[in-house]
Amino acid sequence: MAAVFRAVAGDQTTKVRPTIKDAQTKAVVSLTGVSAVKILFKYRHSSTVTTKDMVVVDPAGGICEYQFASNELVAGYMDGEVEITKASKINITRKFHLNVEPRVSAWN
Repeated sequence: MAAVFRAVAGDQTTKVRPTIKDAQTKAVVSLTGVSAVKILFKYRHSSTVTTKDMVVVDPAGGICEYQFASNELVAGYMDGEVEITKASKINITRKFHLNVEPRVSAWN
C-alpha cells in the first residue's frame, strides 16, 4: 500500500522522508552501500515524470529524504515512487501519493 502525504502549494519546507521496509517482512532495509536513491513523481493531470536524487539520512535505519522546491509543489494530486539501486540494479521501489492543497491567501 502506498503512503499518503499532504503538502501546501508553494511550500519551501515539505519533505518526503520514508523509512524503507521490506514489503513482505516489514523489516527495515539498510541503505548502506546503495549506489542511488531517487524519487520519481508526476502530477495526475500530467505525463511529465520528474526524477531527483534523494539524500540518505540514516543508512542503517533505511531512512532517506527529499525536500521539494517551492516550484515543484502545485495544487493537485501527485503520484510518486522511491527507487533504490544497489550494484547497478534497481531492486526496491516504494510508491507514495502526495495531496498538495492550494495555498490559502493571507488572513484579512
